[in-house]
Amino acid sequence: PAFKSCMMVGAPGTAKTSTALMYVSQFSPDSMLSKRLNLSSATTPLGLQKSVEAEIERKTGKTFCPPGGKKMTFFIDDASMPIVNKWGDQITNELARQLIEMSGVYFLDKDKRGDFKHIEGLQFIGAMGHPGGGKNDIPNRLKSKFLCFNMVLPSTVSV
Repeated sequence: PAFKSCMMVGAPGTAKTSTALMYVSQFSPDSMLSKRLNLSSATTPLGLQKSVEAEIERKTGKTFCPPGGKKMTFFIDDASMPIVNKWGDQITNELARQLIEMSGVYFLDKDKRGDFKHIEGLQFIGAMGHPGGGKNDIPNRLKSKFLCFNMVLPSTVSV
């Protein structure tokens, strides 16, 4: 597949967040916008959807895009942090997967519930720690949407 999304995976201190923020700071605001989404155990699917919807505007009908027809990069920081429910699901990350895979989300408005809101012009950067030691992994269905990079600490010799 032609990936539009990348995920940086690494131990604490490997500059995952710094790398992403330095990258998005180089965007020309005339053509590319960026938004940082910090996920935590308190992040809900509703909160994630509202954060995304706050950054888009109606283009036509049920099609939306970033303001001014620009493109937008969402930086999903700490992607492995959303809570795992009793069935082993991370429903917040499943919404993120749907957003990436289907280029949109479903309307939450009562009169439009069940209709799909197509969102154009988005790309995604993610950052997460290695799973294990009390840290969650992200669902494989979400992981498959990213080109993954392993970030490592520099050796003493290279510093």
